[in-house]
Amino acid sequence: MIFRVVAVRERPLHILRIFCYFIVKFVENSRYSAASDLLRIQEPKNKKEKDMARASARHILVSTEEECNNLKTQIENGSEFAEIAKKHSSCPSGAKGGDLGEFNQGQMVPEFDQVVFNDEVGKVHGPLQTQFGYHLIEITNRVD
Repeated sequence: MIFRVVAVRERPLHILRIFCYFIVKFVENSRYSAASDLLRIQEPKNKKEKDMARASARHILVSTEEECNNLKTQIENGSEFAEIAKKHSSCPSGAKGGDLGEFNQGQMVPEFDQVVFNDEVGKVHGPLQTQFGYHLIEITNRVD
């Protein structure tokens, strides 16, 4: 989608507010998540893809394995995963407590996918290294 901005001398601030409103509504209603850097955004093409395993997860992305281990220890000692994600995650999903939403098997990077679709639900897994950095992953739901 392409947006064209037209300069209007009388009310440029008013036009900018309207433009921003429509951008926000477009983003809110789109199928793109804050973690689109991890997802290959595409709709299921056929019944087989619709019937694939699905999962939802939260994650925390940091740059070092040491930091990842420290955060995992804090979570295991009773800190809330979502609060740690908000404070420490470098992924945009951190603002939502690390929530990645629901996704099909095969949509995430392979290392991430392997953990989410094979390990225990409700437990914090990691550190897991990917091309993006080090992750702590909490699988919140999975339907096989």
